[in-house]
Amino acid sequence: MMRNILQSNVLGLYFLYGLSFYTMGLAIAMQYRSYSTFRLAYSLSLLAAFGVLHGLSEWGSIFVPIQVPDLGQESVWKMLALQRLLQASSYFFLFSFGMKLAGDTRGRGGGWWMAVPVGALVVWLAFYARFIPLIGSPGLMEWLQLSEVWSRYLLALPGGISAGLALAMQARELRVIGKGALLGSLWGAVAAFAFYAVFSGLIVSPAPFFPASVLNTSLVQSVTGLPVELFRTLVGFVVTFCITRMLAIFDLERQKRLDESHRQQAVLLERQRFSRDLHDGVLQSIYGVGISMQTCNRLLDTDPEEARRRLDSSLQRLNGAIQSIRNYINGLQPAACGHDLAGMVRKVLEEFQQDYGLPVDFYFDQVYRDQVQEQEFEFPPVELVTILKEALHNVARHAHATAVRVTLSTEGKNLLLSVKDNGIGFTIQQPDTWLYPRKPGHHGLRNMRARAASLGGTVLIKTMRGEGTEVRVILPRLQEARSTKQEAGLDAGIGAANSNQ
Repeated sequence: MMRNILQSNVLGLYFLYGLSFYTMGLAIAMQYRSYSTFRLAYSLSLLAAFGVLHGLSEWGSIFVPIQVPDLGQESVWKMLALQRLLQASSYFFLFSFGMKLAGDTRGRGGGWWMAVPVGALVVWLAFYARFIPLIGSPGLMEWLQLSEVWSRYLLALPGGISAGLALAMQARELRVIGKGALLGSLWGAVAAFAFYAVFSGLIVSPAPFFPASVLNTSLVQSVTGLPVELFRTLVGFVVTFCITRMLAIFDLERQKRLDESHRQQAVLLERQRFSRDLHDGVLQSIYGVGISMQTCNRLLDTDPEEARRRLDSSLQRLNGAIQSIRNYINGLQPAACGHDLAGMVRKVLEEFQQDYGLPVDFYFDQVYRDQVQEQEFEFPPVELVTILKEALHNVARHAHATAVRVTLSTEGKNLLLSVKDNGIGFTIQQPDTWLYPRKPGHHGLRNMRARAASLGGTVLIKTMRGEGTEVRVILPRLQEARSTKQEAGLDAGIGAANSNQ
């Protein structure tokens, strides 16, 4: 009974057979793979062309209306001839896919791989073209059937074999992905193309020459009791299933590239952080120690005690710089300095005055005294202190200033640090306006801006020639004060009596 059902639904098998290959062709065509380094990516367009054309040609076996006399017999013959041409073209692309992929895998570039499938297609076209003078004669249908047999022998059979062998050669490259399911799909596709070569290339309609006179569709029908179209349909489903699953290698490759890109980005960011910390921390400390040592050299004769005190301080700062370098070698962040931002700023200002001899006024407003100093910062305070060090360093080296004023204050939900000098300033395109520091070649300004940005803040500069410069650092507001300390009414003033130095 099953045999009768299959026999009566051969057109349905043609439809499913064509649908499977057409789906495969569309899936391959829609897969974006121009970035891929896999050799398979450069040949898949030929396999996509095979799938689409082969699906259309098989559907032609359904839609060519042989039984409709209104079209005229000659029109039906021409449509059948077109269907045979479409079918042979699909086999040609399959053959070309296998030859190109094999050539790319073996490292033999160039267009030599096209010579064999093109030669086979030319031979078949020469045979096929003989149907033209046969139009209208009784021998036309027989000739069209023979042309299909030769297209399978010349193109489909070697196409299936070459495609299977070429895919088998990709096993080593796919092992790099490390997915066993992909390798399973690869070998499934290899086996499926081998069966395709047999059922679609070797087993043909009966013809009056060997091997078509022996190994043909009638033999399969008599031995198995099933139409050969059923086997071709099953093979088509397996080919489509395995090939579409193999397309996952491009998604995995893209994900691997993204992961590598993220890793490289993380390395780059770490290098930038390392560069900023060295420039703004260690190098500035060493530079300050060098200035202090020069001062010690001048004080040796006039004030030996002060020179000794400065020398001891410089040695301590050198030891701190050495410890920072050790931390970097061990992959550690610079040591945290607690949450006493005002105290940290005072210490930096003391060292600055000692190194450069510039008077510095330090001021923090009443809001900071009453609310801010007892809160936990949303950023490491040492980062803000590092920006302050760089700003003071720029004043000492470039401003030619005689006084500096440092201010800690609040503005809405932001914390502000201002460093203002009375130096020479510099010229900008829009005087007396705030701007972002972007001057090329100056690592200090660039590092300040990058460090503030990493904390969710920004750095602005206001300057004019002859009127000094102000650097303003704006960082996110602090967290709310701890409720327990608010209830206790603790006085959080940080050295209010010493707010100016």
